[in-house]
Amino acid sequence: MKIVQNFQGSYFGVKNLSSVADTDWHDLKSEDFKDSLTGDQLPAGLAFFDIAIMSSPFNDGNTTNSFFKMRAKTLANDPIDDEIEIPESGGFATNLSGFKNGAVTTVAYKKGAGGISLVFQASFEIV
Repeated sequence: MKIVQNFQGSYFGVKNLSSVADTDWHDLKSEDFKDSLTGDQLPAGLAFFDIAIMSSPFNDGNTTNSFFKMRAKTLANDPIDDEIEIPESGGFATNLSGFKNGAVTTVAYKKGAGGISLVFQASFEIV
């Protein structure tokens, strides 16, 4: 699935999570992303502005959706109830700026199966 997102932030980075082999919740912050323009690691402490997540299938014969939340995980085994579902061979994109509760500086993901390839693209702003 191809997702087209109109990124608006001052920084743009990519994070490929294909090498993550477990199905625990993991946090992501700006410093986890590689700057697509310079090839350097992005600075710490930036706020997410826009995000797009692409999922490629595990091809195990089962539907193995992944999950996303706009906050840090509490535990590696947090439940998936009421979290954003990312379909296998699908994706998700949204703007993460302007929320009443403040800037989003940490997000979390949980792969549906270790073999799924998740790629995050995100733009960021200085908090």
